[in-house]
Amino acid sequence: MSMNIIPVGGAPTIQTPGPAMQPQSGMHDGVPFSSMLRDALQHVNETAAIAHQDSIDLALGEIDDIGQMNVNSARAGLAFEMLLQMRNRVLDAYQEMMRMSV
Repeated sequence: MSMNIIPVGGAPTIQTPGPAMQPQSGMHDGVPFSSMLRDALQHVNETAAIAHQDSIDLALGEIDDIGQMNVNSARAGLAFEMLLQMRNRVLDAYQEMMRMSV
């Protein structure tokens, strides 16, 4: 019984880092982080204001679609949760940088 062994080809060469592998700077698609944070805060405020107005309309009996009110309330809650998680990530990154020795 003979066994045919197929030789393994050469190992693939390691490529130099391309644009996709470059470290990220403080900008995403040319937008500074502070602008992204400001936009996220504005979005949270807008969704919270809509949910608040819906609850006032419900209390006054002026709301027609209670389902849409529930959707707006859930959307505001999710937007706040996203903002809270973003805050936690930024704080974690800051604390990690403070632990680094120079």
